[in-house]
Amino acid sequence: MGVGGRTAPTTAPHLRRALLATAAAARNRAGTDHLAPVCDILIAAPKQSEGRMPEKMPEKSWQFIEAECLKVARLAQGCSDLRAVRIGRTKPSGSGPNWEVLGFSPELPPLAESYAREAIDRVRQRYALAPTPKL
Repeated sequence: MGVGGRTAPTTAPHLRRALLATAAAARNRAGTDHLAPVCDILIAAPKQSEGRMPEKMPEKSWQFIEAECLKVARLAQGCSDLRAVRIGRTKPSGSGPNWEVLGFSPELPPLAESYAREAIDRVRQRYALAPTPKL
């Protein structure tokens, strides 16, 4: 647990070391302990295991993934009027995402589309598209 009973966000090991070093240097320079809570949160953050296989992505339906994509894409600059995101299955080589964005409704300007795809990329790294049931 971190400060105040909260769980700290996961921080990459190289970023954790850099942040701790920066916080310690600032604390030594200032001669105060005002950065101690930051250090406590960083120290309490769970460490990522280097060299371990990543966990399998949870499989979700295309309806769930499209809704999640729409939710995050609408938060991107210039995308608040977005009504739908269409996805399609891919056949990845290796363990990459097995779906991609096919389009937006209504069509977005190029810059807004870039922002939307960047936001959706986080969803692509989080969920796998579940297999469609055979009828």
